[in-house]
Amino acid sequence: MKRIHLLYASLMMLASCGPAVRYQGGAYTRIDSLIAPDSVENSRILPYRNQLAAEMNEVIGFADSALVSRRPEGSLGNFMADILFQRAQSYMLETNGFPVHACVINAGGIRASMPKGPVTVGQIYSIAPFENELVVLRISGAKMAELLNYIAKKGGEPVSNIHLLIRKDGTWAEATIANKPFDSRQNYYIATNDYLAQGGDKMSFFNQPLERYDLRVKVRDAIIDYLHLQHAEGVHITPPAINRLEYVE
Repeated sequence: MKRIHLLYASLMMLASCGPAVRYQGGAYTRIDSLIAPDSVENSRILPYRNQLAAEMNEVIGFADSALVSRRPEGSLGNFMADILFQRAQSYMLETNGFPVHACVINAGGIRASMPKGPVTVGQIYSIAPFENELVVLRISGAKMAELLNYIAKKGGEPVSNIHLLIRKDGTWAEATIANKPFDSRQNYYIATNDYLAQGGDKMSFFNQPLERYDLRVKVRDAIIDYLHLQHAEGVHITPPAINRLEYVE
């Protein structure tokens, strides 16, 4: 994925070449689609544009059905949370020798659906357009309770390795994390993105964690890497399990 970022940066640098332009006063010039394109600049940019288009149009998966984001949970949110959980789990076991308990991301960060059929790199950029990176936080049981409260009150967020029973009043009745009942006396390792880790989307319980591990991989790239591997093995994209967040009386 570094090639894509470099190509994008190169296009921006080429487009900015030339003398600096300063406003000197006087009449304004209207800039719209009627202005003829600069053929010289276009010819300079075209090879990079074509290479970038080829990268973005690369097929890296095939979805057997459309995946969508919705609350309390959606197939796309669960799919992404599972991928990030697996990536964080592998990293923490390899580098630190202990596992991650769960993953939580935000539905607001998912900006498109995944249509049925071939999936391209460009579609993943549309789904996850931000430069967020994957992190793991160690938080106290009290902070974990706040996270569960947040998910219940918000009406759901994408999660992996969490099962939550939510009452209709926006509180939760029962929580299972990593297949064990929630324990307020325990610390938890939670995978998320760096935007949320800094308290974004009002997730203030992530501020000042007991520990923080930065994986130095973008959320988008983790998804692309996973799809590359699955596609190479001929594995199709299928909707993951739902009912991680259930409403009860």
